[in-house]
Amino acid sequence: MNIKRAVQFKVKGLLTIFLNMVFKKAIFLKKGDLIKKSYHLCEVPELLNRLVYKDQQWNYVKTMGVGCMKAFWGIKGSITDNVCVNNKATFQEDKIIFRTEGLNDDWIYCYTPDLLIENFVLSLDVTIYSVFTELQFAFRHKDFYNRYRFRTIDNKLLVFEIVHRGQFYTNLKTVPCSLDLGRKHSINVIAEGNRFEFVLDDVVLLSLQLEYSPFKKGGIAFILWDETGPSSISAKFENIKLSEIKGVNEVVEN
Repeated sequence: MNIKRAVQFKVKGLLTIFLNMVFKKAIFLKKGDLIKKSYHLCEVPELLNRLVYKDQQWNYVKTMGVGCMKAFWGIKGSITDNVCVNNKATFQEDKIIFRTEGLNDDWIYCYTPDLLIENFVLSLDVTIYSVFTELQFAFRHKDFYNRYRFRTIDNKLLVFEIVHRGQFYTNLKTVPCSLDLGRKHSINVIAEGNRFEFVLDDVVLLSLQLEYSPFKKGGIAFILWDETGPSSISAKFENIKLSEIKGVNEVVEN
């Protein structure tokens, strides 16, 4: 590694630590319940047909270290998109069945490259049949290097994190979270302005507001990852619906 590259990595590391603290201080937990609001919703048509499949053979995954560094410094790279053969995700009407095993650093990455949406409700039923490293719901997804995300880690924790210019600002907000194997769970991810919520089985697990929001619009992504081998990812998403919030009324009193 040359001196210039070494300095870039060192400075990037220090800036990432600093910005991680900045993002943490700019996030406020909220006690309100967005799901109780009366929304005017407009469903995004053919959501599953918009999803593009990728995995660990995707060039953006294979060159993640270099690509993230270039994204951080605004260096235009030569990373090219590539088609990944889908042998892990089966799309059936309004459901997706995920199944893969026996690999190291095993990825499934399904995202909407042509969708720009700001305020929305993403609702789906999720059943997991195995424990794996990460189950991620990314939103305002601009690209691999820029997105918000709620993700479960090892089926023990739910975290809110930001990926911005290729840097991962992790564990910004964390709460315990565990899905029962083989049981269908309802999940809602809600974004309204700078306010985001993760709702599990009608219980708000995490509700927060950003003081500074780097992403105003974007798509969504479903990311399943098992870090160490042999991998075992088995899950099913059903009744998947993405609805854009067209207007918001006052909170509905119970």
